[in-house]
Amino acid sequence: MLNHPFPSSCLDLSNDESEDVELVQNLLASAEKVGQQQYDSASKLLSLCDLSSNTGNPVQRVVYYFSEALREKIDRETRRIASKGWGKK
Repeated sequence: MLNHPFPSSCLDLSNDESEDVELVQNLLASAEKVGQQQYDSASKLLSLCDLSSNTGNPVQRVVYYFSEALREKIDRETRRIASKGWGKK
């Protein structure tokens, strides 16, 4: 269930809107874990964002691209892949 500070305000959400809120919550929790260098936990949370799509609604697209960036950061920080020129941009 949603951990919203005002639960009654979430009652009017459609199923799709509730799913979008959950995607964003998982994304933000993952970003927090990355900031704390808890990469395994972050990766698990990112796997919950796999429902997002680069062709979905605006929320799904934001989650999709942000989660891709977080995955790249995790890979760089854990040295799974070489940097793709991030320092040049």
